[in-house]
Formats: sequence, structure tokens, C-alpha cells
Amino acid sequence: MKSPLKFIFTLTCISILFHACKSEKKSTQKDSLDKKDTVVKLSSTGNFGATINAEGAKPFETVFEELKKNPKGVNALLTGKISDVCQNKGCWMQVQSEDKKHTLHITFKDYGFFVPKDATGKTAIFKGIAKYDTTTVEELKKMAKEEGKSEADIKKITQPEINVSFVAEGVVIK
Repeated sequence: MKSPLKFIFTLTCISILFHACKSEKKSTQKDSLDKKDTVVKLSSTGNFGATINAEGAKPFETVFEELKKNPKGVNALLTGKISDVCQNKGCWMQVQSEDKKHTLHITFKDYGFFVPKDATGKTAIFKGIAKYDTTTVEELKKMAKEEGKSEADIKKITQPEINVSFVAEGVVIK
């Protein structure tokens, strides 16, 4: 009777030891991946997200007229100069006309890719869907915080905005 108990006890100890070592390896591997992720820097130019053909891209301002004809949404290939990029992750960008009359906020399909945080001032070509959208007060405040606005400026945001949003499936930055 002692022999089977001894065997089960030994097997249990080996199993616990094996599991503990295995868990430690996973933890170490995760830590090294986390450290590796923080040092990866995106190239400031290139293709991000889905590969797109940049031929035939129209100035982004044309989308506003297209939406008047089809207010439910427009599939478009557009281009513009990047005026701002999310400095937290590169999870959104904005393009703005030279006269500053038109601005288009661009996010990325399924939060599936980011653009370089240093892309401001570069030309972007982007393909996706433009539509009318309401930006909530909460979202506006979050964006203002990401842009580095002061607490006083953030507190001034009290109304939602109806604007044109663009969800890109792919972006080329030149």
C-alpha cells in the first residue's frame, strides 16, 4: 500500500514542479515581448493596414460634396496633408486643407493598425468609408487630452459635434 502512495506523491510533486517551471517561462516570455513591443518604432513612410493602390486618389475635400449626394456613406480613395496624429498610439490622424476650412478625422478599420506618430506634415493616401458621424463630448475630451490640450480647454468641451468621419482600411504615407 505504501508503494502506490509513494508513487502518486512523487508523480504529484513532479507535476507541480513541471507546472511551476512552465508558468515561469510563460511569464518571462510575456515580459520580454512587452519590452520588445515598447521599443518598436514604425517607419515614418510606407503602407499601413491593407495594401492600397494610390492611383486615382482625389483631394480629401471632394468627399464633402460626395456625402451631400449620398449621406449614408461614401467609399473613397482620398489624399491630403496630415495635420495631426494621435500621440498616444498613432490610432487616428487628421488631414486639413491649406485654407484650414476643411478637416477630416481618420480612424483605422477594426483598430487593426496604427500610423507613425511623427507623420504630421506628410502626405497621406487613404482608402475607406466616409460618413456623417456624431462625436460625443466624452470622445472629444479624450481626443483633446491626447492632443495635449490644457484641462481648462478640455472643460470647455460641452457639446457633441456632427462631422464627417473616415474609417480607413489602408493608408500610404509619403
